Amino acid sequence: MSNSWQQAFAVAGTDVGEAYCSPAVCDAMNKLYKRLVQQRGFAVRPCLLTRSRDGLWLTSWAVRNPSKVSGIAGIYPVFDWTTYPGILTAAKGYGLTAEELEKQADRLNPIRNIRELADAKIPVLIIHSAID
Repeated sequence: MSNSWQQAFAVAGTDVGEAYCSPAVCDAMNKLYKRLVQQRGFAVRPCLLTRSRDGLWLTSWAVRNPSKVSGIAGIYPVFDWTTYPGILTAAKGYGLTAEELEKQADRLNPIRNIRELADAKIPVLIIHSAID
């Protein structure tokens, strides 16, 4: 029999500043995931909830770790840094120039790698509208 808190809904996160979905964000998320699973007994495959621009880092982490995700729910999530915040701003979060980031877009832009989630059959629920 498990503790009742293990069957509850929990919210956890980490402050990564305005790094969007850079590798530094994924490193921070890996540390959070490890702590929550190993030290706190959280689910090995949680369902992730994202809102707005947090969709960038959450989806970026999920496409790199599909075996650690049971599903994704998003409320007005952003998946493409070319539409928000734009490549010039996103490049700053990556510590790259816009040109350098554009050259790596196929590898680093979450929307261009979303197939990883589809291939892993990760269910996704998205609530969207014309305005965020």
